[in-house]
Parts: sequence; structure tokens; C-alpha cells
Amino acid sequence: MGRMRVTEQGEVIAQKYANRVTAAFHLERLLAGVTRTSLLHEAGEAPPHPLEDVWSLVVERSFQAYRGLVETDGFVTFFRQATPIDAIERTRIGSRPSRRTGKQTVEDPRAIPWVFSWSQARFHLPAWYGVGTALGWLRGERPSDWKALRDEIQRWPFLAYLLHNVEAALMMADTGIMRLYASLVRDADLRRALLGTILVEYRLADMSISELFSGRPEERRPRLALAIRLRDRALRRLHEEQVRLLAAWRTEPKEDALQALLLTINAIALGQKMTGYTAAHYHGDIRRSENTVNMAIWRCLDVP
Repeated sequence: MGRMRVTEQGEVIAQKYANRVTAAFHLERLLAGVTRTSLLHEAGEAPPHPLEDVWSLVVERSFQAYRGLVETDGFVTFFRQATPIDAIERTRIGSRPSRRTGKQTVEDPRAIPWVFSWSQARFHLPAWYGVGTALGWLRGERPSDWKALRDEIQRWPFLAYLLHNVEAALMMADTGIMRLYASLVRDADLRRALLGTILVEYRLADMSISELFSGRPEERRPRLALAIRLRDRALRRLHEEQVRLLAAWRTEPKEDALQALLLTINAIALGQKMTGYTAAHYHGDIRRSENTVNMAIWRCLDVP
């Protein structure tokens, strides 16, 4: 109703407000959003979209698939060994502890360290896992609803925005780097089982999203694809160094190894331009800060 309150993540403040042009551009977008939403509210509540009931079924299938993964025996062990969550818990970010009770359960991590850890290892799993199973079910079991969804996706802003964010997360994920981090999981059977399940779901989600939007994301979103390619070489070196440091620190937890590890966490977050808190940050003004981000990554690589 004409008001908006905004919380900005620390690492995006400079990206959005460091100079007048970028700050003005961002504030204009916020103003336009508030104005449009206020006018829509004055006009009264819009009728529900005809496909809302269909989408609710898709959401439920996706939720079941996601819970099925995270409640699998050994999943917490996989998560804690295949991501740098233990190092992230040592960082001094946020005002609250990274865990609610200190127990090593899937319910215990708070949202930011949970998503942050998966983004550091380039899984970006909370942003897309379950989508492939749910859309695959719709395509196979209810083909007429699948076709209706395809026909409507560009005319239903909610659905287009949601699935664009899922797609961006899939683009930012990297199966080669996933395998690199999964190599830290000591139980080979657990590693093969869970990584295999994740990779199957990744491929299914990638295929389903491309089919819904009628084309590969690299062709439809060339700027994001270019930004990812530009950062790939530097980020790959950082990921390799982080995995090496994680293995060494977990074997012998020295303070200097931890400090080097925290530097890689900061550099990878900067290189991806996100902590993973929300998928919406994936496509925010990438072209405006590309040179600054890349220069910062290369500075990190120069640190002994």
C-alpha cells in the first residue's frame, strides 16, 4: 500500500549502491515495483489463475521429492562432508548461530548457512531439487495440463519468475564441481548413492525447464551464460583450493588453514555474486559489476 521495507545482504550492498548510476537504477526498480503493487492492490484482489490448482499438485510432488532426499539415511553426513558447512559455522556472519540446537540433523541448520553451503559447493540444491521429478510427473501423467502450462508460462508472471529462478540456479550449478566436493565424503557407498540421486534429478530438472521454455537457457539468457563463463576459470581454481584446504583442515584443524579456507569462502561467494540466500540475486545487474567481481577474484587467487 505504498510502503516497502527492504533488507539487503551485506555482500550485495556495494554491487547495488556503490555508484550513482547503479544505485539510481536499483532504486528506480524498487519504486516501480512499489507503485505497481500499490495500484494493483487498489484495484482489488485479482482472480486466481486457472492453472493454480494444477501448479499446487506440482508443488506437492516437488516437496515430497525434496523431503525424500533430505530424510534419506546418511544425508546429513553427506551434507556435512560434501559442503564447507563446518567452516561456514566458524565464520562471523549474521546475528544468530548457524545452528538452532547444535544437533547434526537436517532440521538444525538455519536457512542462510544451509543454502550458503550448497552454493559454495555448486550444488545450489535447495533452489531446484524436486522440480524435475514434479514436472516429469506432470508431463507423463497429465499431458494436457503440461501443454497448458507450456502455453501459459510467458503469460503468468508468477510462474515465469519462479521457474526463471530455478533455471538460473541450474545454470549456476556445476556437476563437475559437485563431484569434486562429493569426493570429500568418506563413505564410498553413501557418496555414490546420494550423488547419483542428485545428478539424476539435476538432469531431469534441466531437461524439463528447457522443454517448458522451449529452448536452452544459454540461448535465451546469453548475459547470464556469459557471466558464468567469464568467472568459470577463476572459480574452478578457487573450488579446487577450497576442497584441498577442507581435506587438510578436517585432518588437522590448524588456525592458519581455517583462515585460508575462510578466504576461499569469501572469494567464491563474491565470484558467484551471492551467498545463496535467494535465487533472485542470480540475475541482478550482472553486467554492471562484472569487471569489479572478476578483478576481486583474481586478487584472491594471487594471495599465497
